[in-house]
Amino acid sequence: MSVLRKEISKKLNSLPDDKLQIIYNHIKAIELSEPVTRRYNVLLEWNDDENGGYTVLVPALPGCVSQGDTREEALKNIKEAIECYLEASKIYGEPIPDSDQSSNSDWVEVTV
Repeated sequence: MSVLRKEISKKLNSLPDDKLQIIYNHIKAIELSEPVTRRYNVLLEWNDDENGGYTVLVPALPGCVSQGDTREEALKNIKEAIECYLEASKIYGEPIPDSDQSSNSDWVEVTV
């Protein structure tokens, strides 16, 4: 057994089961390497403060939020955030949320 394998084995043996499960799930996700394709609606908001820019969130993916100085940058950043969210879901063995059903919806804010 190589020195590297011995060192890895020693470190793995010292980890708690929940951490080992995460590593196992990550290895399994790499082995499967199934691309995940989903379609999600996003909410894009202009920030009226002195910093400006856009905030964008994905209601179907709790905590999946990003931002950008321009609309294009914000949408590019949220795409990356969604990809990371889905990859983390695979690694942790959590179900991948289904695509949003209403892909042609038009969200409108009404202030009263």
